[in-house]
Order: sequence, then C-alpha cells, then structure tokens
Amino acid sequence: MNAESLKSIPLMQCFNEQELSELANLGEVKQLPAFTNIVIEGELSWALYLILEGEVEVTRSNQLDGVSYHVATLKENNFFGELSLIDQNPRSATVRSNRDVKLFVLEKTVFDHYVKKNVDRKVRFLESTLF
Repeated sequence: MNAESLKSIPLMQCFNEQELSELANLGEVKQLPAFTNIVIEGELSWALYLILEGEVEVTRSNQLDGVSYHVATLKENNFFGELSLIDQNPRSATVRSNRDVKLFVLEKTVFDHYVKKNVDRKVRFLESTLF
C-alpha cells in the first residue's frame, strides 16, 4: 500500500504525502474470495476500504418491500466505507465481492487515534468533511 493510492480518495486529500504514508502503514491488506459479503447493510462496523484488485457490487434494500437493488459496481482504485470514518451510523449498503478481491482496510479506531495525535491534522480532516 502506498500514499498515492490513498490520495485518490477525496476524504484523504487533506493529508500531505508524509501523513498519507503513515496512514498507509496503519491499514491492513486483506484478500477475500468471490461472493464474500464485505459489509452488510445495517451492521455496525467501521472501516474504509480501498479496492486494490478485483470488483465489488454495492446493493441496498428497498425500505418498503425489502428487495435488494443494485447501486454500483466498484473496481480497482475505488473505495467504500469512507463515511464510517466520520460517523457512528450503521452501514447504509451491502458490499459483496463479485470475484476475488484484494482490499486495503483502515479501521476507524486506528484512524481516530491517528488524527487525534495531531490537532492540526484533525482540524484539516474535519474541515475537509464539511466542504
């Protein structure tokens, strides 16, 4: 994992190269087989995912009848779960791998600790989420 990959995520653009390099070292690379539910709509889990290889499908449930519908297909260099770094809300969608995937995962607790170590860093991040 490298800083350049994290820089592609709009939420991370408030950090400089050095800070992104540090963040890249705080995450974990995970490989998952095809047809794995990575996150499930309504669950309480918090992490940012960057797709390094593979493809995932994002679905949501219709509030009226409960039927799932397709929202998006995400491929390499796309990301999901970024809002979980900001809020404590349950997952708003289910994300499932369409084929084998390799993901960079940055857990919210690790990220929170990282931004709290430096007030300026935390302020820049919070400001970037507002605009």
